[in-house]
Amino acid sequence: MRDNKIKLITTIGILVALSVVFSFIKMPSPAGTVAFDAIPGFFAAVFLLPFIGGLIGAVGHIATAATAGFPFGLLSHFIIALTMFVACYLYGVLYKKNRYFAIVSGVMINVFLAILILGSVYDFSLFLPLIPFLLVGSTINVILATIIYESLKKVKW
Repeated sequence: MRDNKIKLITTIGILVALSVVFSFIKMPSPAGTVAFDAIPGFFAAVFLLPFIGGLIGAVGHIATAATAGFPFGLLSHFIIALTMFVACYLYGVLYKKNRYFAIVSGVMINVFLAILILGSVYDFSLFLPLIPFLLVGSTINVILATIIYESLKKVKW
């Protein structure tokens, strides 16, 4: 029992660290916060638990925003981190039922939920130009997490 807890905590720590490292790998975008930090979050949502994946996804976004200087302010990036939590969490929940629906849902929630919330607080025109960059970045994050999970799920841990 103790070994399982140690293994879980170690795995979470490694995935959080990877998320922070991947936050430095950014896609060119006007905001500077489109990065590959969400891969470990989406992966953890199906490999471990959806809640853990959501937490890792949120931490990853905060790391990305920090390395870009929080271009939209702390409150905005906190909201985006919460939507990242929701995207990873729901991806993990939906994955067991329908992998393809989970992929599409993860991308759409990651892109459009944050824009809807931030657009209602600020001006939509500020965030609309980011949609193509967010769609590409989010799709890459989710697809790579799915490929990694599918490659590793048959391996005995």
